[in-house]
Amino acid sequence: MLYLRGEQSFILEIPLLSRLAPQGFIDPGFFVFHQDLVVRGVADILEDLDGVGPLIFEDRLYRFMARYQTGLLGRMPPELAAPYTYPSVLVTEDCRSMFITFSRGQHVDREDIFNHFRNKWGDCIVRVLIAKTTGGAAPMYGRIIFKREAFVSLVLNGEQLVHINIGDCQIWLRRYYPRMRNI
Repeated sequence: MLYLRGEQSFILEIPLLSRLAPQGFIDPGFFVFHQDLVVRGVADILEDLDGVGPLIFEDRLYRFMARYQTGLLGRMPPELAAPYTYPSVLVTEDCRSMFITFSRGQHVDREDIFNHFRNKWGDCIVRVLIAKTTGGAAPMYGRIIFKREAFVSLVLNGEQLVHINIGDCQIWLRRYYPRMRNI
């Protein structure tokens, strides 16, 4: 996944692509050039909680399958033979949120933020909250609440803090952590 969101180009061949096509017919650079389309497709698969998305990316099952296929396990593990049911888990808005900050004097409208992510990954945002200000001052921060926690990880791509450009303005994004309130 890091290759999909990174700025780097592919240096190594992708084993699966190498097996699917004769040498030279699929250039990994294609995926670099179309990385936003590829990431949007992966995000759509991850978002489908009732479908095959979570099963495809279930690392624990992959480890069982690899051990079974290499003969390290004598018989098929019950985890692989069992019908797949996805446990329904309610993820709070805080876990699906990102804190955004604007550069001084470079406020980005709520609708522009919606459109940026909608164009990139489809219908992925629940709402965008922008800080209220007084005296005509431009807001300096806000919060994006995504439909799925996976989108936060896609935006961060393994980093703690990222910046993106929306129009001519730059915004900084990090995982949202609610303030501890004194009770």
